[in-house]
This record gives sequence, C-alpha cells and structure tokens, in this order.
Amino acid sequence: MLDAVWRTCAFFIFLCHIWRLPRNGVAQQVPPIACPNYFQYLSDGNGYIGRITLPNVPMGTTRLNLRFSQQVPVQSNYFGRLSLYQDQQATINNLERGLPISYRVDFPIPNVLPKLTRIAVNGLDICLASEYPPPSTVLDLQHTLHTTTVRGTTPLNSNLEGGAIFPVTTNSFPSQNFNPFLQQNPQPMLTNPNAIQNPFLTSIRQTPTTTTSQPTVVRTELRTQIPSPVVDYSQCGVEGNTVTPFIHGGIELARGQLPWLAAVYRKQSSGLRFLCGGSLVSSNTVITAAHCFKLKSLSASQVVVYLGRHNLENYGEIGVVSRDIRNLLIHPDYSGKSLPDADVAILQMQTSVSFSEFIRPICLWNESSDNSLIVGQTAFVAGWGADEKGREVTALPKMVDASIVSDNECLRSSEVYSKLTTPRTICAGNRDGTGPCMGDSGGGLMLSRNGLWMLRGVVSAGLTSQGQCDLSQYVIYCDLAKHIAWVRSNIS
Repeated sequence: MLDAVWRTCAFFIFLCHIWRLPRNGVAQQVPPIACPNYFQYLSDGNGYIGRITLPNVPMGTTRLNLRFSQQVPVQSNYFGRLSLYQDQQATINNLERGLPISYRVDFPIPNVLPKLTRIAVNGLDICLASEYPPPSTVLDLQHTLHTTTVRGTTPLNSNLEGGAIFPVTTNSFPSQNFNPFLQQNPQPMLTNPNAIQNPFLTSIRQTPTTTTSQPTVVRTELRTQIPSPVVDYSQCGVEGNTVTPFIHGGIELARGQLPWLAAVYRKQSSGLRFLCGGSLVSSNTVITAAHCFKLKSLSASQVVVYLGRHNLENYGEIGVVSRDIRNLLIHPDYSGKSLPDADVAILQMQTSVSFSEFIRPICLWNESSDNSLIVGQTAFVAGWGADEKGREVTALPKMVDASIVSDNECLRSSEVYSKLTTPRTICAGNRDGTGPCMGDSGGGLMLSRNGLWMLRGVVSAGLTSQGQCDLSQYVIYCDLAKHIAWVRSNIS
C-alpha cells in the first residue's frame, strides 16, 4: 500500500514538473497518461521525449510495440524513433540483476506530445487507451531486443556466474498510419488478432533504421536429443503436474496447475481493468458470470479475455494469449433481480486458441443435476480475487476448498439466503474465513471425478460485512448443471 501511495504521489509530482517545462514558444498540453507506471514525458532541453520502463523483461526475444495518437499532422518522412534509453552495458547490467530496463521515445515533432494509446510486449497488450478522433495521425513504433546466455566463454561482465547475458540484435522499426480524411478503401491497421482493430487506418511500415550485432561465439558441441512424450492437451480437466504449499486463505497455485483459468478484462479509456474470472471449456468458449457484464451494461466489444495467465503483474509470461470477444451471451433467464439463479454468461472468442501446457479446457458436468447427490462433498474454487489484505485483485491465483451444503442448511444459517437460493443454485463454504471474494466472480466451482476436474457451478454471490467479504457465511453459486443444455448449445 505504501508503495502504491508513493507511486501515485510521484506521478502527480511528475505532472507538475511537466507543466513547468519551457514551451519553446509552442502551446503544449500534456495528454492524459494511461499507464504512468510504464510511461513518462521528459524534457531533454530541446523538446520532449518519452520514456518507457519495463520490469521483469524475460530473456530471449522482447518485442515492444508502441502506438501514439497525434492531432498535429506530420509534415516529413520522420515519424519518430524507439531505442534503448541507456547504453548497452547499462542495459546488460539491469538485465542480469533483474532490474527494469528503459526505452527512449523520440517524437516526430519535438514540441508536440502525442498521446500514448497502446503498449504491447511480445504481442500482449499491457496498456490501451482511446485515440484522438479524426483527423489525427497514428504513430506505430517497434523495437526488438534479442538476448541470450553464452556459457563457457569469457563473460562480458565478470560478476556473472556461468555465462554472460548480452543483446544479440536490437532493431527499431518506426512506422506511420496517417488518415486525416478517412480513406475510402481502408484496410485494418493491425494484423494481430488480439489487438483492437481500427478499420479507418492503413499501415505503412518502413525498413529497420538501426541494427546492432554482437560477435558470434562458435564452438562444437555434441548433443543427444531425447524425444519428449506426446501430451494430449485437448484432454479436458487435466491438472498440471505441480506441487504447492498451503498458505493462509487457500492454496497458492503454480502456473499451469489449473490451465482453464481465464482472466476477463474490461476495455476502458485508461487501459484494461480486471473484471472477473472464468473457465475455458472449448478452444473458443469461456464460461463466466452474467452479472460481470449485465450490471455494467457491457457489450462484447468492451471485453477481452486472457488465457494462460498466472501472475497478473508479469506481462512477459510465455504462452499467454488474449482474445477479443465475438459474442457475449447472457442466459435468457438472468436479470439483476434473479441473481444468482441463472447467473451464467458465455464468451465466444473471435478466434480459437491452441491448447498447450498452460491452456486447456475443464470438463463440463456430465452427471446428474440433482443437488442432493453432491451435498457433503468438497468442491474447489480458484481465482485472483480480493485477499485478507484487502487488495481487490491479487497478482497470483489461489484455490480454496468449499464444502457443499443443503439449501435447508443454507437457509438456517441466515434469512438473507431466502432471497438468494433457488432450485438452480448451490450453497457451499467452510465458514472459516476462506473462500471466494470480490474479483472471484465468474470463476468455477470445481469437483474432481476420477482424476479429472469438472465444472459444476459459477461463483455468483456472497455476503459482505463493513464492505468486506463475510466468509464466515456461505457463498452462493449458479448451478451450471441446471443450465447444461443451454451451455452445450452455445459452445462453438
């Protein structure tokens, strides 16, 4: 919390500093900054530049894409440049110590500050904001950093043990998308299906402006390749092969342990905001809660889902994919007043995903829908929801167990449940301070059957006390088994 306060204060101090910078005779307004923890405007004495700071940069290839929106047209063939902020050795030192690295953004017009509208790392959007309305200019900048570890050679830095880390190639690709008059035959500006499409812009990509290479180390090695076992990732309900310790409030999951976990985000002008959890049930279908969207009047175009995510604060995770939503289907029986009786929604993604170590579906329930048959059994819930420290969303997901009880037991515990329980809901919980909380809505109530996980319910509603989740009480789940025909008919 103190760190968050410090970052907020630093941001406001920084804005005050910008407004006091010399204008050089040009009327200049600082655009709203969607991601102040990643991006800053700075003065270099001759005008303004931008600085991007990225933590947790992974080894290998890091491809950074930036997009800016500018109201002033560019009158030359120079559309800006994206490069490393520090020299090569300083960047190497930061990489080997796990410190953030920074990039410098040179704008095409030094005294005109374009608005940052997108940051993407290795194809994953980590910041999105709205563009200026036309007529305007869109500037796309790209930088690719290749790093590798060389062992058995003289290290570039003597402090390294076992090898040296260094950039193999860095290159910067400025490109321009300019459309002040809404061209008659537009083409999509982005080919990345995970990105937000703008059909009114065309793309012109220039050739690389800079290329830097390090000397290549040549040596002879004898390698024996052992065939990897064939894994059927399409098999539903298979838990990843991991072991994790118990911690307060549940089990902290290892990455890939429950590979059907989906993180659902809302697109807004300030970027992406975590909305709810969900469960992947097919290559292009996620099941979640209807109230995540209905109560906020959200449409499919305002929603994006991430699969393969684990640490929500680490955008460099390998194997993560994001998908825009083609259809957002709310159960026809759902309304805010009927919560949580039919509190289920289906997200049909625009393009399907390939199953992998970190992405695979959970099995749909295929047993009897009679609630009495599961009373007394232990189910499990997982998600990134609020924790005992009061954080609305946690970086890492947790899993907790929940004992399923009868409706009569639920009603005896509190008269409030008479307004929540129906023949199409499940009441479960341990009443010991553990369980799903705000932010876990839409996650699955899971039961294990013969070593496979099956999706029986959806996190819907719970009680609160003084604005906090009251997990001394039961939690109500929408019983997916009562809606299984509707679910199956809408899985694509």
